[in-house]
Amino acid sequence: MTFKQAIEEIKKGNRVKHKSWDSLIIDGFYANTTVSLTDDRGYPYYFDLDDFLKRFGKFKNGWILVSVDEYIEFCNNWR
Repeated sequence: MTFKQAIEEIKKGNRVKHKSWDSLIIDGFYANTTVSLTDDRGYPYYFDLDDFLKRFGKFKNGWILVSVDEYIEFCNNWR
């Protein structure tokens, strides 16, 4: 999916990641202004929506939804 579609999925409460990422999942959107990401060590990263759009907008295509099972496995494998 495109970056724009990924943003809409995040706003709906779905988890997404870029297909080239194994160690980072976008897992939340809070108060319509903050995007939350978690890495494979369990560390959270928070971005203001505008900063997130600037930083990750270069990934125009290749976004995929993360299933609940995939997210649980990701969390269970934190180093």
